[in-house]
Amino acid sequence: MKKVLCFVLCVPALFLGGCTGIYENFREIERLTVVDTMGIDRIPGGVSLCFAASSRSDEDGAPVFSGSGDSIETAIDNIRRRSGDRELFCHQTQYIIIGESSAKAGIGDYLAFVGRSPLIRIDTPLYIVRGDGAKTLIEECGGAPAGISEVMAGIVQSGEQRGDCAVTTAAEVMRNILSRGSALVSALELTVPSDAADGKTAVAGGYAIIKGGKLSGFLSREQAIGVGFLTGDSGVCSVTVDDGRGGKAALDITGGGTRVAPVWGEDGSIVRVNISASVKATVSEISAGADLDNAAYVQQLTGRLEGSVSEMINSVLRLSASLGADFLGLGERVERFDPERYRLLDRPFGELLPALEVQLSVSGTINHPNDLDGGVLQGNGRDA
Repeated sequence: MKKVLCFVLCVPALFLGGCTGIYENFREIERLTVVDTMGIDRIPGGVSLCFAASSRSDEDGAPVFSGSGDSIETAIDNIRRRSGDRELFCHQTQYIIIGESSAKAGIGDYLAFVGRSPLIRIDTPLYIVRGDGAKTLIEECGGAPAGISEVMAGIVQSGEQRGDCAVTTAAEVMRNILSRGSALVSALELTVPSDAADGKTAVAGGYAIIKGGKLSGFLSREQAIGVGFLTGDSGVCSVTVDDGRGGKAALDITGGGTRVAPVWGEDGSIVRVNISASVKATVSEISAGADLDNAAYVQQLTGRLEGSVSEMINSVLRLSASLGADFLGLGERVERFDPERYRLLDRPFGELLPALEVQLSVSGTINHPNDLDGGVLQGNGRDA
C-alpha cells in the first residue's frame, strides 16, 4: 500500500513540473523575434550580417539587428549576444539578400552555408542588390511600422505576376551553377519613390547573372521580360510601342513562350539553334483617333509587338553569348530535343554559345477588345 500511495503522490508532482516547464517556454516565446530577412555583405577579414524581422514581431515596428565576424556562424553569434533579451529565430527566414560588391567577389561560401546550415532552408529565395550593400538596403528601406520584409512580400507577389522578376531560390541557384555553370538571381534596387515622404524603398531590378560563382552583370527589367519568354515565365506585363501613326499604344502581354530546335551538322556539331517565340497581348491604351476596327492598324500594332518582344529576347541571347554563359538553360532544352547527339558534343554548351548561330522568330497575336466573340488578329511573324 505504501508503494501504491507513493506512486499516486508522485504523479501530481510530475504534472506540476510539466506545467512549470510550459510556463517557462511561454515566456521564451514572448521574447522570440522571427527573422524574415537576412542580409549578407563581405567585409575585410569576414562577413557582415543584417537581420530584419517583420513588423508582426514587434509593437514598435520592424526591428533590425546587425553584426560581423570572421564567418557567418560567428557573425550570427555576435548578433545574438547583442540582441539583449530577444531570442532571434532564423528558421523561418523568407529572404536572403547579398550586396553587389560581395556578389562580385563570389557567393560560393554563402551558398555553401545555406546548404549546410540547419538554420536556413535551402529553398529560401535569394536576391542580389544592384548598386548597394545588403545592409544599406535593409536599413534604409521602408519606414515605421513596415520594413524590408513587408516590401519584399510585395516584390515577390508583383514579380511573379508580371514575369520580370521570378523568385530564384538558393537551391535553384546552386543547381543551375552545377549543371549550367551559370545562373540567374533575382535583383533588387534601392530607390526613392515618387512620394518621398515614406523614405526609400526596394524594387525589382531584373536579374543578376552569376558565372563561375561570381556576379558577371545584370539584366534590366525589359531583358527580364525576354527571360520570361525563354524560361516559360512570361507573366502579365505591359509594353509601349509606336503605333505607326505618330502615337503610342500600351499593350498588355498576357502569355507567350518559346520552342527550341537545334540544327545538326553531318559531323555531329550544332550548326544553328532555331527559337520560335509566340506572344499574346491585348490593347490597354491607344492614342485618340486610333481605330481598332481597322485590321491594317491592328496588324501594324502586332508587328510592333513582335519587334519589341524580339528585341527583348535577342538582347538576352546576345549577352548570354558574349559571356559564354548558358544562364537561360538552352543547353538543357537542346539536350531534351536530341539527348544522344547532345552527349557527343566536344564542349559544354555554354562554351559553344559565343560562336553559335541562333535564329529567332516571333509570332504575335493581339486580342481584339471590341470583338465579344473572342476573335483575334494575328501578325505575319517576325524573324530576327
